[in-house]
Amino acid sequence: MKRDHALVIGAGIAGLAAAQVLSEHFKKVTVLEKDPSIGSNNARSGVPQGRHLHVLLKRGHKILRQLFPKIEKDFEDCPYIDWSHDTAWENRDGLFPHYPSLIRTEAMSRPRLESHMHFHVSQKSRIVFHKAEVEEIFVEQNTVKRVRCKNNLLFTADLVVIAGGAFFPLKRLLPTLSLEAFTKKTSINITYRSVQFTKASLKFQDFKQYYYQLSPPTDTRGAVIAPIENGRYVATLIEYSSSLKGKADFEDFMKRALLVPGKHCFSLLKDGQALGEPAYFHKSHMHLRRLHKVVGFPVNLVVVGDAFCSLNPVFGQGMTVALEQALLLKKMLSQKYFTSRKFHSDAEALLRVPYLLSKLGSQTHPSFTKRYLENYLHRCQESSKLHLRFLKTLHLEGSVLDLLDFTSFIKTLLGRHS
Repeated sequence: MKRDHALVIGAGIAGLAAAQVLSEHFKKVTVLEKDPSIGSNNARSGVPQGRHLHVLLKRGHKILRQLFPKIEKDFEDCPYIDWSHDTAWENRDGLFPHYPSLIRTEAMSRPRLESHMHFHVSQKSRIVFHKAEVEEIFVEQNTVKRVRCKNNLLFTADLVVIAGGAFFPLKRLLPTLSLEAFTKKTSINITYRSVQFTKASLKFQDFKQYYYQLSPPTDTRGAVIAPIENGRYVATLIEYSSSLKGKADFEDFMKRALLVPGKHCFSLLKDGQALGEPAYFHKSHMHLRRLHKVVGFPVNLVVVGDAFCSLNPVFGQGMTVALEQALLLKKMLSQKYFTSRKFHSDAEALLRVPYLLSKLGSQTHPSFTKRYLENYLHRCQESSKLHLRFLKTLHLEGSVLDLLDFTSFIKTLLGRHS
């Protein structure tokens, strides 16, 4: 493969990380983004979930600093969170243990993270941004030859990276490929409702953030209240439902906060000073495109981020997975030969833990694995050691094997449920 020009479609988290990596291996990198507000500190219209709470996990923070060495000082004003000591994590069995852990991250909004990534990427002389929406991808002999945009811009590139998000029309742009046959879909039907509050209005005492964990089919409502930059908090109510129901106003939001199980959610918010009206977002399913199995998939086309795999957002793994894929791209471009098939195969392997947790978090019909995880989480409330293993796995710092526990296995095998 020649390495003169790379084209990135989409300038969200996945696209910006990919552009940063590509600039080290190609003479020129062009980034296409249809949203005119890219680089802003405000939520973009092209990211419908942008106003809701986003989390960059521990593994994601490590990769971010590896890809963007100068970015660390940009977040010095962001709150620092210990995911055990500073977090009131609750489910129907009660609160999880509080102890100092090594699972610590800066907390920030998605627009804040994205705008600073955009700033650092835009400083690279090899990277050029264009406001454009892709209209057609021309493929000949298993190779992308040209990309045409709606404003008649036409691009050729040695490597094309699609990072256009979960709703990117990949099937329409590549109609001759059997993409649907190799796409795994799982219904989740999850609804998010979020409001930002001023920090002073929330009555936190011994912790900095709160999470009530959903566990369908028993608990179909949950909540996260977490700090972001500039002394603000985001409160996100999570509900498994088949459609977006309810009025789009603060009164409806507070009524739903009252329905969240546990002792803390409504009491933390009832005297809060809201900064604007609620934001709403509904997601019907998660998907994984097994592109390495698609016959005839272009050898110079790579798909990353939510366009490749859109996860259930309940565990906040999406941004970290996008950075993992950028790191994989960096590793593979450092080798002599690069193929999209190998990239997509290895990228799917990276998704084993997040996809499993994401699927279990939305499963309404309990499987053996889901019952095991629930028994394990119940044991976590008695053991900080087991809880720390779970946190490490959740933050993609461990493997599924770290969650093996003999007592939980026997309980599940015998059909007992904590």
